[in-house]
Amino acid sequence: PVGSGSQTNCPAGSYCPTSAEKYACSGAGVYCPAASTTQDLCPAGSYCPTITTKTTCSGTGTYCAAGSMAQNVCPTGSYCPSVSTIFECTGAGAYCAANQTAQGTCPAGTYCPTPNVSYACTAGSYCPAGSVEAAVCPAGSYCSVTATTKTTCALGKYCPAGTTSNANCPLGSYCPTPVEKYKCPNDGSY
Repeated sequence: PVGSGSQTNCPAGSYCPTSAEKYACSGAGVYCPAASTTQDLCPAGSYCPTITTKTTCSGTGTYCAAGSMAQNVCPTGSYCPSVSTIFECTGAGAYCAANQTAQGTCPAGTYCPTPNVSYACTAGSYCPAGSVEAAVCPAGSYCSVTATTKTTCALGKYCPAGTTSNANCPLGSYCPTPVEKYKCPNDGSY
């Protein structure tokens, strides 16, 4: 400083571009430790709750972008491979839950119309891994609730499209295949 007999470091919370200039640091997400010559954003991978405090971001599925004042949880629809990076989950059948470090696939038994939404497969439909919509269970098969695959109906059973169980052929009918149902004639036969 001017008029002093010795050189002094710029104090924490300030920055000194020259030995004759001292400015107070201000603004959200800035970091000014002692001896700063510039006011800088808190670096990516760290968070700065105050202008003089820098803490390393840590924890699986968290991130700290440049200028962070707090550690952030990687949000649903994104993945964070490191504490300083965040990427948007993209592509058909992709799904990223909160706190993920890698892009994931929509889990079997669910469907994901977008990478940040997952719905349980509905009764009478099936959803293999990576589904973007529930597929109606085809005639001749049945699909239990939250089904991941379709199951072929047995002979003597009746399974129209959207069936949830291996159902018996209804009374008063005969079913030569799981997709055909005929009313029994009223001629004394069954």
